[in-house]
Amino acid sequence: MSDPEEQKYRIECVKAGDMHPILNFIEKNYFRSDPLLISLKCFHQRMDKNLEFYIKQSLLQGLSLVAKENSRENKILGVAVNQKSCKWTANSIDELGEICENINTSKLFHIWALLARESESEIHDYQSTNTIFNLGLISVHRELKHRRLQAELAFHSLCLARDLNYELARFDTTNEFTMKIAEEANMTKIWEVPYKNILCGDGKTPIILPNKPHTHAAVYCINLDELNLKNLSDSTN
Repeated sequence: MSDPEEQKYRIECVKAGDMHPILNFIEKNYFRSDPLLISLKCFHQRMDKNLEFYIKQSLLQGLSLVAKENSRENKILGVAVNQKSCKWTANSIDELGEICENINTSKLFHIWALLARESESEIHDYQSTNTIFNLGLISVHRELKHRRLQAELAFHSLCLARDLNYELARFDTTNEFTMKIAEEANMTKIWEVPYKNILCGDGKTPIILPNKPHTHAAVYCINLDELNLKNLSDSTN
């Protein structure tokens, strides 16, 4: 990791004073660059209060990371909003989706809840642990070559999970970019669904159809005892 570009920023744990700057960053960058959010047209509106609540609650768990420019301004360049996940996580996400005033945010919560719920039978029911580390949304500044910093944030998140003695880490991926990052981290795909199969209440109409190549969502998992730090480090260079 001797690339001069890398010295332009640092990755650190989110602090209390980072809360509002991170929320603003997500609204200006994640909403306008993530393929799923673009398809849902979330970039046309302010962040729904229920989505803001969900992100705040995740940040308060102390598992999230932020990449800051090494300058006097400490400009935020990227963020990984991580959280712990258990058997009841999907129900909590569903409840937020049901009370959303914004239909597109409700759809987003529905997709997130589906990924969390489908992973439960693959992880929680067959593992000794009740909680796992969930790599949540990873967002970087729109002007950056986003996949490299995204990969670094994922790498540091997995290291943090291992250092905190989590047995397993999960990554719910909603586009080709994040799927590629999960695969580079040697995470195992445990479930996948085409967006065309995620249907509205009528049982016929897809909730959303993002543009190609972002046609699927998938859940990846890794046993943190098997975390290969050298491979992860190499993949971010």
